[in-house]
Amino acid sequence: MSVKSRRDSQDAEFSDNAKVLAAFTKCSDCLCPGWERSNQKRLIGKVDAEVIISASLQTSCASCSHPLRCHLAHAKKLSSEEKTRRLKVMDDIFSLQDYIKDQQTCEEDKEIVTNAIEDLAKIPAMGGSVEDSLGAVFGKPVFEPYSVYKIVTCYVMYLHQRNKSIQKKVSKLGAHFLKIVNEFELLSPSKYQQKFPEMDRFTYSTMYAQWLLFCKLPKQCPSFPSYCPIKVFGKTFVLSLCPLIADSLDNLSSNITCAIAKELMEFVGNFDEYLRHTKSTFSGHANALKYEEVPNILTKLQQMQDGTIEMDSTFASLNNNCDEDYFTENGCAMETEEESIRNELINRTRSSIVGHIPKELMDKAIRRFEHHNDERTKAVRESVSGEIRQSIAEAEEQQGIISFHVISNNLEYDQPEEKMVWLVQLQRIFGVQLPKMPKEYVTRIVFDKNHRNLVVHKAGKGVIGGICFRSFKQQGFIEIVFCAVTADEQVKGYGTLMMNHLKDYEVNSCRIFHLLTYADEFAIGYFKKQDFITDIALPVERYKGYIKDYEGATLMGCFLHPKIIYTKYKTMFRNMRDLYKCVLEEKYPSIGRKFGGIEHLFQENEGKVLSNQMIPGFDTLASSEELSESIEDATNLFRSIITKLKADKNAWPFLEPVDADDVPEYSDHIQFPIDLRTISDNIKEGYYIHEHLFLADVKRMFGNCYAFNAQDSPYYMHGYKLNEFFNKLAKLHFPDTEILADLPDAKPTFINSKR
Repeated sequence: MSVKSRRDSQDAEFSDNAKVLAAFTKCSDCLCPGWERSNQKRLIGKVDAEVIISASLQTSCASCSHPLRCHLAHAKKLSSEEKTRRLKVMDDIFSLQDYIKDQQTCEEDKEIVTNAIEDLAKIPAMGGSVEDSLGAVFGKPVFEPYSVYKIVTCYVMYLHQRNKSIQKKVSKLGAHFLKIVNEFELLSPSKYQQKFPEMDRFTYSTMYAQWLLFCKLPKQCPSFPSYCPIKVFGKTFVLSLCPLIADSLDNLSSNITCAIAKELMEFVGNFDEYLRHTKSTFSGHANALKYEEVPNILTKLQQMQDGTIEMDSTFASLNNNCDEDYFTENGCAMETEEESIRNELINRTRSSIVGHIPKELMDKAIRRFEHHNDERTKAVRESVSGEIRQSIAEAEEQQGIISFHVISNNLEYDQPEEKMVWLVQLQRIFGVQLPKMPKEYVTRIVFDKNHRNLVVHKAGKGVIGGICFRSFKQQGFIEIVFCAVTADEQVKGYGTLMMNHLKDYEVNSCRIFHLLTYADEFAIGYFKKQDFITDIALPVERYKGYIKDYEGATLMGCFLHPKIIYTKYKTMFRNMRDLYKCVLEEKYPSIGRKFGGIEHLFQENEGKVLSNQMIPGFDTLASSEELSESIEDATNLFRSIITKLKADKNAWPFLEPVDADDVPEYSDHIQFPIDLRTISDNIKEGYYIHEHLFLADVKRMFGNCYAFNAQDSPYYMHGYKLNEFFNKLAKLHFPDTEILADLPDAKPTFINSKR
């Protein structure tokens, strides 16, 4: 039901409407959670608003017997705007109750909305936003790293580059496809599973709940934040819709002709196959499209509906900003799974080095690299010693003795028996190898539906190790909870290999690039070898309150690079090193070559002065390789000046940093403190690569002195005199400099009583 004038904060009866908040606010005299008319337990969010409005402030609560005014004590302190906002949330709660009562509402929707109401019911009492309340359970938009809008835009641009004659056609089809996705009504999880039995029910159910709460229901609940599906969902969402869209194009409400519908079906089919059978390399913001230069397709769609613009031009301007190789160079095209590591390395090297190395030189280096690689492969066949050093685990993986699997308990009754056996075996391994962890706790985590497990299965032995982890997509990190290998299989490389498999899985499947874990004293060494460090790159607010904290453990993290294949990093880094050597060999053919000396030149020329060109190898030297001693000379000069300043009788206040215990208010007034010792340390570290940096720091030291100390203080006087001495040194050694520590207009007035 709707509350009278609830949406108008200026209504004369607003104070009466505010009474409805009493149903959700605690009593000021007891712990009663909300005012009730009867002792019957009401449904969450179900309130008889008319009864509360008509009740007087003295009407007693059926639950605690205190008057209505006691339940309004907290609400009366709220501002008019806050009351209005909370009443709007309540009005939407009533609307959701009506939505649940509707016979056409499916059971899945009722369950989702009921859970949402439980969280929303806290807002009238405690405040907070709808987005935060819903996001705590269902996640906050954006739900996938690359939106449908971005993916379709890249796909259309990709088609432009392959065949520019169909530019207008694919532009129009792409715009229509986005419009259809935006308006499409998702099937409930149960109906979708009937149509596609092979679906991942958990993933689809989560996505469906997010779509329902953030895209569909906001149309009837004004207090809900509203989002466009093509902006907050990505590849998983559009892959779920593609077969449905293809099947129901004839019944769509969109005003499209039969010809366009046929073309759309072909477009959707190709797009679906494109995403399912290829690997996307939309890898990070550095390689993503410059979307700030892309016209807003949603705006143009609206203009198309209004009849003010034709969609032929929607994508046309996108193509004008890109050169011929824009997609392959910037990672917007797709690469097949079967690409070899060597080709992948070469492609990446092209995109990252071409800007610095001439293309002809790079091509020569790549040909040399391929020739060397072929020779190495031939040598490996002839001699085992030529192979890359492999661990036992890597060799067994190649031979098919061990395999890696990511499994979890999805709470389905018909789960494969083999998977459940593996989970039990993994639970036993964790229980033995982690004796400090309670067995019940380990069992609960391993079999929890929110946790996944990467297991190492060995033929004839079963599971010999694994990693239990949990993904926090919205926070952008993976938590490693347990990691262990059976005692008799340790020191064989299984731990390193399974961690590398986990890294590849998170990068390629989850698109998450941060690993976090709490490591005890025995595990710190292992995680350091796996590139984990204690300096966490992720902001604290992203993981605080989410990751499990263990007493006596150290928080460690690892950032994953999206372009590294961690299970093949040995080969990749060796190829990178060899390719770099090939570039050097091509650019400097004489590198490593030794010449015989120049004694014979003196004998042949009978003591005459030799020109540089007569010296073997001199013509291959580049002018940029000439050594310069200017920086070293400047450093010695800076060191000499500081030594003289320290020796001056007025330098004692500036020899050390100001002690915060002696002068606690110093940091409140001086934002960038500096002193002679700090300047000396900077000189040792090579910080002053130019005289301006050195002079600026000394000038700042005197400026801090004048700003903090009074004109009649001894520190002001000593700073003034040391400043005069420094200016003499600066003019002597840097006569052309424009940076000097100018003396203040106010001269010191300190009177020395010892005179």
